[in-house]
Formats: sequence, C-alpha cells, structure tokens
Amino acid sequence: AGFATAQAGGLAAAELRPAVFLALVAALYLMVLANRDPARGLHAALRQGNPWLGHVSLAVAGVLALLVLLPPLRAIMGFGVLSWQTAEVAVALSVACAAWLGVHRMQRDLGH
Repeated sequence: AGFATAQAGGLAAAELRPAVFLALVAALYLMVLANRDPARGLHAALRQGNPWLGHVSLAVAGVLALLVLLPPLRAIMGFGVLSWQTAEVAVALSVACAAWLGVHRMQRDLGH
C-alpha cells in the first residue's frame, strides 16, 4: 500500500525499492523487539539483556548501508539511488509498522 501510494505520488519504482526494503527490514527488527518476551511488558523485554542483539543489529545495519550506497550492490538488488524523499517514505512505512506492532502488542497484553 505504501509503495503504491508513493508511486502514485510520482516516485519511480526503482527509487522506491530501497525504501520499501529498508522499511521491511526495520519492521522485522521491530517485530523481534516487540515479541522478545510475551509474558513480560515491552519495556521490561527491551531491558532484558541479549549479547547477540547489538552485534546482529550492527551487522544488519552495515549490510543495508552497503546495499544502498554501493552502485554494484544497488544494481543487483534493482535499487535506484536513495533520495531524501524515498528515505522519508522508508521512515513513514517503518513508523506505520511500529504503530501496528504496538497496537497488536497492547491487544495481546490485554488479552483481546
């Protein structure tokens, strides 16, 4: 839906691919954080130590940066150059995913 909306706003598909890909990866990361420990609240689950989470987060961020910044890797993925406008789309899609996950987590915690 976000891809179609942004494309209708005049952005090319190649420009939007990295934005959507980054938003999907961010959504998966947020889903991992939101579901770390369903028995505990979200704040307590985030404070829970995990020695691998930081390392994996840095590795994923590094790979994503390489995919977006290096032209040969962008070509393999079919990505256009990430502009400020497409970065805003990625952030907006990530925020929407985070909001959806937050609502889902609250409903689950309330037993709905």
